[in-house]
Amino acid sequence: MQNRLGRIFLLRTLGILAFSILTAYFAQASTVPWMTGDFASTYIDGLTFSGISPDGLLQFQMSLIPTTEDLTWNWTCDDLGLSCFGEASGLITGGMAIGDIYYSSDSGVFATFTGSIVGGSVYEWMSFGNGWISWQNYYWYDFAGTWTNGFSTIGSAYTSTSSGGNSGYYHLTTVTPEPGTLLMLGSGVLGLAGVVRGRVFLR
Repeated sequence: MQNRLGRIFLLRTLGILAFSILTAYFAQASTVPWMTGDFASTYIDGLTFSGISPDGLLQFQMSLIPTTEDLTWNWTCDDLGLSCFGEASGLITGGMAIGDIYYSSDSGVFATFTGSIVGGSVYEWMSFGNGWISWQNYYWYDFAGTWTNGFSTIGSAYTSTSSGGNSGYYHLTTVTPEPGTLLMLGSGVLGLAGVVRGRVFLR
């Protein structure tokens, strides 16, 4: 009896393991390579970035606008108050993530992206004196959303806006889900496990 139960447990474990391996394989196979990886902003705002498909037929563009909590600033000034330095840090509490995939030939929209910024942190500083001012804001955050053609994108970002210019660096992963394929594979594996389990019980 114990031997039979042990074999049943083993078969169940192998079935779950096989399904997990197949799911991971097809999830990896569904990655959209030209919308996955590292991207740098080439736009003046530093909050927008883009990419192009290998055949040049499609391009995508995304814009991310983080929202921060109310920040408390700490200031230090010289004895005469002629120059001051202030800094603040806090959390990114949300924000907007939008984008488009469009045709390179005529800029017609192929799909649109709707997402959100799901959390992060911010550090800001400002320095000023007699007739001059300098400042910089640093943002680190994650974002996620979906495209109207079924793609899903998750990613992380580091952006900086400053009196000297803006920059942004982004890492993202875009996948195209295949629920029909995964459902078929899962049903097949679980069905096979059920048949084998039934045979074990009959012994």
